[in-house]
Amino acid sequence: MLKRTNTKDLIADSFYELAKSKPVNKISVREITENCQITTPMFYYYYKDKDDLIFQRFGSELEEALDKVKKPYYLDDILEVYRKVLKNDLAYYTNILRNSHGTNSLLYTARSAAISQCEKLIMERFNMETLSDELKFMIDFYITGVTAKTHHLMIVDPKNIRNLVQCLLKCLPEPLAPYLLRPTEK
Repeated sequence: MLKRTNTKDLIADSFYELAKSKPVNKISVREITENCQITTPMFYYYYKDKDDLIFQRFGSELEEALDKVKKPYYLDDILEVYRKVLKNDLAYYTNILRNSHGTNSLLYTARSAAISQCEKLIMERFNMETLSDELKFMIDFYITGVTAKTHHLMIVDPKNIRNLVQCLLKCLPEPLAPYLLRPTEK
């Protein structure tokens, strides 16, 4: 039963409820709105599409979890927050990763967000206004690999993400280590 009174949250809760029993690619905007008894235009007032709804929920969970991390935070903190958010609602996120595709999907938007978080971390930590193209490329390359591996694990063996952070840290390219790891982790 849906309980929230905020329309935006009501829509998100409606989708979440439907996703418990149905692949996300089979849930229509019409079903979401009928489930929470609002109009379809009201859905589009708050969200561009289902992918936007999915990422906003994921983004809110990430932001809330990152706010609890002691600053300054580093790559291991970012990866651990992503892992915890995925693990805390494993069935929901596995459903999303198995059943949504394309450039607006959670996979691609989470990748972009992680790249931005790493770039921001480096710029703040080293008091930089911009990053070199080479550094941007290394971050993009690494995070793209991290995203692909996490996506694969979530689809093939979602319960096996407990050691994910340590494995991904071991794969960090050496030139990125001084920028993203705690000073003692080199």
